[in-house]
Amino acid sequence: MRHGLRNAAMVALLVFLFVPWPAYAFVPRAGENVAFSQAIQDDLYIAGGTVTVTGTVDGDVNIAGGTVTVTGTVDGDVTAAGGTVTVIGRVSGALLVAGGTVEIGGSVGRSIRAAGGTVRLGATAGTDAVLAGGNVTVADTGRVGRDLVAGGGSVRITGTVGRNALVGGGNVVIGGSVQGDVDVQADRVVVLSTARIAGRLRYAAGGSAEIQSGAQISGGVERVAAVRPGMREISARQSRFRWLWRLGEWLGLLAFGLVVFALLPRIPGGVLNEIRARFGASLLTGFVVLAAAPAAAIVLLISIAGIPLAAALVLLWLLTCYSGQLVAATWLGERVLRAVRGGSAPSVSWTLVVGVTILVILYAVPFVGWLVRLLAVMTGLGAIWLAVWRSTRSPAPSAAA
Repeated sequence: MRHGLRNAAMVALLVFLFVPWPAYAFVPRAGENVAFSQAIQDDLYIAGGTVTVTGTVDGDVNIAGGTVTVTGTVDGDVTAAGGTVTVIGRVSGALLVAGGTVEIGGSVGRSIRAAGGTVRLGATAGTDAVLAGGNVTVADTGRVGRDLVAGGGSVRITGTVGRNALVGGGNVVIGGSVQGDVDVQADRVVVLSTARIAGRLRYAAGGSAEIQSGAQISGGVERVAAVRPGMREISARQSRFRWLWRLGEWLGLLAFGLVVFALLPRIPGGVLNEIRARFGASLLTGFVVLAAAPAAAIVLLISIAGIPLAAALVLLWLLTCYSGQLVAATWLGERVLRAVRGGSAPSVSWTLVVGVTILVILYAVPFVGWLVRLLAVMTGLGAIWLAVWRSTRSPAPSAAA
């Protein structure tokens, strides 16, 4: 049965890797410290502990890493995720960024989507910008061609917005130029003397907006009703039960992991070796599989004969995505326990318990919890597929004489 599952996994892997469609043309790079400075006419998939892109890419760039820096020229779209992400080059397409700290400079031809603990936009966006984080800043050098949507604990806008701005947060400061209307919902609203709003300022806040002398609001100021009273009660009930969801997630991951590791005790070691020896390759492989497998399933659905294989591929993809969190948790728990116990090898069960506990706590952190989940899924997913791939390439044991 084990060989049957392995063969099925390999069939699915080969299908989504070699289905003849253009999205599978790419140049991969992976490692602990990766620097890319060449000029290519293709898509670039790159992952590692520290990743730097200074070259020219005539295609899309997809990056995952601990520290990500893009200073080169990209003629397509850029998708980047990491602990610290800095994009200060020229991007002709759209930019999608997620990280603990996000810094965006240079120029972006189309839209910008960014989320993180701290997000700072100092770039020129050709169309719209959507920003979310603990602290969000549109700096003086920031230019949004059309609409701006920003939300966070603290939001500060001193740049230029070509049309309208929709802002929500705890503390909102507006000191830039907005060519349309500004709609704000916040605990506190401050309009600096440097603000130039061509349209109307509408706001809902705990108190009156603080509008400094010199601020220009051509369309007038309107204070609107805050959130409906019933919404606050709903939010309070949701917060009371949120911990139950986290507890259920912790129990579910832990139970599933203990059962899988008990039934297949040899699997954790091989998969964990992939992360230990090839962390960057695991992250990159997980990134590719996460994005490409659903697309391959859609391609297979075109023909009647491909429907069963598409269904099998999607199910296998979902299973390995969930299992990837267990792999990442076990690797994390192992590192923590080795550090605490002075290098002695901990049991798989304890590493799983510690790792799952740490991950679930990190998942609950506002603004960055989803990024931790994404990185955990990608790392574990990549390690699983690499382990399956290597197992098919290992020589079969010789028969006993």
